[in-house]
Amino acid sequence: MNDTSEPQWDLLPDHPLEFFSLSGEFDIRDLKRSYNALIRQYKPEKFPNEFQIIRAAYEKLHDALRYQESLGNESDQPEFIFDWTLTPQTEPGNQKGDGLAEVNPSPGTSIDQRQNNKAIAKQTESPLHERIDNESLEHHYQVLQAKETKTPYDYYTLAVISDLLQKEELSFADWLLEGLKKHTEEPGLFDLLRQFLAAEHSPEQIIRLLKATSYVIRSDRFYYLTEKAWDNLIRTTSFNAFRETLASCEGNMRDDQIDHKLVFYLHILKPAMWTAYSSWIDKALALIEDHFHDMPFWVEEELYYLNCIHIYRKQRSQFLIRGKIRVMIDQAITDYFTKSEIEAQHGFLEFQQLLMMHEKELQSEFNAYEESLLMLQIIWEKIADDVYDALGDQRVLNQSNSFDQRIERLASQLVRNGITPDTKMMTGIFGVSIVNMSIINMMVFIHIFLFGENSTWFKGIELTGLILFDLTAAFLISIAWKYTNYNFSPDWWRQELKLYYQTASDPLIEVTNALEQISYISIKGENYKGFSNIANLIRSDLSLFFYVTAQRLSNICQ
Repeated sequence: MNDTSEPQWDLLPDHPLEFFSLSGEFDIRDLKRSYNALIRQYKPEKFPNEFQIIRAAYEKLHDALRYQESLGNESDQPEFIFDWTLTPQTEPGNQKGDGLAEVNPSPGTSIDQRQNNKAIAKQTESPLHERIDNESLEHHYQVLQAKETKTPYDYYTLAVISDLLQKEELSFADWLLEGLKKHTEEPGLFDLLRQFLAAEHSPEQIIRLLKATSYVIRSDRFYYLTEKAWDNLIRTTSFNAFRETLASCEGNMRDDQIDHKLVFYLHILKPAMWTAYSSWIDKALALIEDHFHDMPFWVEEELYYLNCIHIYRKQRSQFLIRGKIRVMIDQAITDYFTKSEIEAQHGFLEFQQLLMMHEKELQSEFNAYEESLLMLQIIWEKIADDVYDALGDQRVLNQSNSFDQRIERLASQLVRNGITPDTKMMTGIFGVSIVNMSIINMMVFIHIFLFGENSTWFKGIELTGLILFDLTAAFLISIAWKYTNYNFSPDWWRQELKLYYQTASDPLIEVTNALEQISYISIKGENYKGFSNIANLIRSDLSLFFYVTAQRLSNICQ
């Protein structure tokens, strides 16, 4: 897709695949690339209406891909189309030459029933919107309600009119469910109910609707149909209410297929991790892992991510006790997974500004690498990437230099600014130390083997002592070297990376891996090495990771 061309808006909502330039074999990643290209053009703050249209089409296709639902165009499926100007189709065997319904009274039909049949026949003589203009909604509601055989369109009409009349006995969703009882999983009614369940409702309404739906849709597609309602429920009620409702609905399932169920649990576990019982989480993860090999390729990445969250959840009590910034970071993660998408993204972006204001506190609370923080880093990077992709950054498209060229320039700057009087002095000291150790070793060896008159076992003790001395000295020198480099970081690689991220948008993990692959940089005829050491220092500095990630995301807001 050409990022600068005008999208073909007339392709939505009937042709979403063509709108996103998808054809042949494609997957979620292809859809995401096309979506990101579009939203870089149509940012939400500048083009809110266009962004909402693109987002709605993307979510629909994304959900269909995750659940492996049909991706056919709706225009190819007449049952999807509900048009107020259409006259409902007549029942087979009940047609006349003009296409209008003929209601033939059977022998013994009462006068009242015949009059009702005439009214039903009359209502098909003109489009519905015209009939509503001339007659009351209540009248049409009663006439349609009395029909013995109702089409999907009739149920849709009853749903709309009941909503307009604010009927208490049967609501919009109730009539759609009534229609699905008669026309099992009819695509038009199914899609309308899915859209209705995705809207905001009170927890009480959601629970009632979910339970009612589970009595009608008892196949594995129940999860695809109701996923958005479960999202709303887990955010707005206690986990006990969520769990009990889910157990009640699952008790009504009459399908031995579980593909949709597994996709649903992969999705709902992200918010559930922060409110659910450990036993429930363990059971849900075990269910997914037991059927892991039967699921699509993207499940591996999602399952790995879930396990990272699960491990962090178990470790977070130790993480929280070590400072207020850590508590704030944990709260930002929790909010991201438990709030609505827009709230989560905005909240996460606002938090980046707060992190940049507390750089000293960040350095203080993350002043030493901890193995347990690896899960935290993976989670934070994934959230940052998701937010970055969702909002996009036009400057990424306009960068004239390739990633390799930018990394090479960064490496050059690291070398230039790393060669300071302090580093030269410390390098000289370490060099002298190594030379002195070599001389001492040589002298001791000469003493032991050429001039020593002690017994063999005493020479062995002397040799063992020399080896232990060498190992201890090497260990202390390496510690001093790392410590010195870390202390120089504000004037060296840390500062250079902060400058780099004033314009760059590359994830720090990718930058670090790329630096590690550089063998040497040649400056004025002299080759400089050691980039793998710098990469290791960057990896060990989690405060730097948080800071430059905040810089990267803040660039979007600017």
